[in-house]
Amino acid sequence: MDTMGGKRRRRTWSEALKREIVAASFEPGASASVVARRYDVNANQLFIWRRQYGDGLLVPTCEDGPALVPVTITDAQGQEKRPVPADCRADRDRIAERLPPSG
Repeated sequence: MDTMGGKRRRRTWSEALKREIVAASFEPGASASVVARRYDVNANQLFIWRRQYGDGLLVPTCEDGPALVPVTITDAQGQEKRPVPADCRADRDRIAERLPPSG
C-alpha cells in the first residue's frame, strides 16, 4: 500500500463480502491462503473472519435485505411431511426449525 505523503488507511470490508470470502474458503478443496490472495485479503484476516463465522458473529443483518431460507415441514416425530424439491436439497447450509404443534 502506498504511504507517500499521508497516513496509511485501513481497508473496510462489507459484512456481505466477508461472508462471501469465508464461504469461498470453506468450499471443498479450497485453500484459505489461495482464497485470501484471490480477494486481496491478508490470510490472517481471513482466519479471523472464519473464526467469527464459526462463533456466529459474522451473520446476515437486516441491512443485507430480505433473504429466503429453505424450510422443511415435519411432524411431531421429525418425519418430513412433504418432499422438498431436488433443486432445494442442493443447498449446503440448512437451518432446521421445529414449531410446536398447533392447537
